[in-house]
Amino acid sequence: MGDQPALTAGHAAIAEYVVQTAAAAGFDLTAMAGNVVPGSARDDDLMGTAGPDSLTGEGGNDTLSGGDGLDIAILQGAQTLYTLTIGDEITLTDRSALDGTDILRGVEFLDFSDGRFDLTRFDDGVTLTGDQFRSLTEVYVSYFNRAPDALGLLFWADALANGTTLDRISDAFAMSEEGLEVFPLDAQLFEFVSSVYQNTLGRAGDDAGVNFWANALQSGGVGRGDFVLRVLEGARAAPPEDATPEFLAQQVADRAYLDGKIDIGLYVATQLGLSDVAAASGIMALYDGSGQSVAAAIAAADQTSEVASGIDDSGQFLIVLVGIGDALSIV
Repeated sequence: MGDQPALTAGHAAIAEYVVQTAAAAGFDLTAMAGNVVPGSARDDDLMGTAGPDSLTGEGGNDTLSGGDGLDIAILQGAQTLYTLTIGDEITLTDRSALDGTDILRGVEFLDFSDGRFDLTRFDDGVTLTGDQFRSLTEVYVSYFNRAPDALGLLFWADALANGTTLDRISDAFAMSEEGLEVFPLDAQLFEFVSSVYQNTLGRAGDDAGVNFWANALQSGGVGRGDFVLRVLEGARAAPPEDATPEFLAQQVADRAYLDGKIDIGLYVATQLGLSDVAAASGIMALYDGSGQSVAAAIAAADQTSEVASGIDDSGQFLIVLVGIGDALSIV
């Protein structure tokens, strides 16, 4: 790659010898390869150096260990042909079988034939608890009224795992291009508050609640990003001691609605690894709070996943997260 030293004719001959030998034996190639680490058609165990390395597994199911420094895995195909699975181990599967399935350890970047992917922006989210993932997904679906895309959810999960607070994430959502399309800055306050209630809880707000929040926003006591979080916190908060039966019933209904939306969102983004925003919107549009609509959304997500897993023009880059199945009540 660009930062690698040029090979002399003698070095190129040595590298070619290593590749040919490995093709016959499928062994560790690092003894002579330096920081350009070539692979073979066999199953190889490639070990990087203390500095930056470029590791090319080629065919077979390989283990690519970058070690220290910024390390790059070199792939043969376009990004849409691959499935990245993040868990206790990180694996990359070429669904066309050209590169096989590779285990990635200490690798920071993936170089596909059509561009580079920065793995460091997506791999720490796996350290979040199930409750943290649900809280993040709850904010996501409440802002955008769709299932999260895998790339977006795992980007923000990585940020959350590295110290960015939900308040800051919520503010970023509020001022994002998509967030401003959903909740325009020039919308009337009552219209904005009503839209948040509808997206978040699937219902119109009560008059007292809408007036309270509109006044809080007007006075500057609550910001646009804060508002969605405060509505969510209200739905999850312990009810007041003098709560009426109607209030208690509505809070139960609100929580159930949110939980269904979160389950669909997590299933789409973490279990199927889908990042098609249009599909994410269409899937969530099927949800109305009922059990039947959850089943319909999941069926639509599975159908979308089947198409996205192809190796033709319909294929997509999929990012699956392992280890948070307990955070979902539908799997």
